[in-house]
Amino acid sequence: MTEEERALIKTIKSAFPRKKWKGRACPHVCGECDEISEFVSGKTWEDLSAHDVFWLEPGPALFSTEAFAHFLPAFMVRSVEDPVETDVGFDNCLSCFLPHTIHEDPGHPVLDHLNERQTLALCDWLDWAIRGEIEQIHAIKDVEPYGGLMSRVLRKMTGDPLRRLAWHREIVDNLRASVADD
Repeated sequence: MTEEERALIKTIKSAFPRKKWKGRACPHVCGECDEISEFVSGKTWEDLSAHDVFWLEPGPALFSTEAFAHFLPAFMVRSVEDPVETDVGFDNCLSCFLPHTIHEDPGHPVLDHLNERQTLALCDWLDWAIRGEIEQIHAIKDVEPYGGLMSRVLRKMTGDPLRRLAWHREIVDNLRASVADD
């Protein structure tokens, strides 16, 4: 882990309180939502491991906005500590704030439940994630014979990934600026 990543974790930890979650986390009633709600009941975000974040990958879509705001730092911190273990939990959380296409809304209702320090910590985490994705794209491009093929596959799936990531950076910059305007 880099010094920058340690500082990011410290920023996130200092921005979010460590309160136990009380009540139902998922407003919908079904087996999956019941299981998730029961699992997180009485837990702080720090109680969740990287494996828990992986297991909770549908959480960002199923949680109430209050529950998502409560457990958001677990998704952020654990993805920095162990991006491989958090895997789809990390990706699903990230896609709540950085959509795949311009037809999706870059906002998320959870933003209304974050204070200024928490929103800025989220922006720092999103910046970290974007930089990591850019590094991965450049690494794939540099590997032959796979670089050319992988670049074409990525482009076919997502359009120009670097253009999408530049758009993501613009979303984060706008979010950061909106906090400064308040």
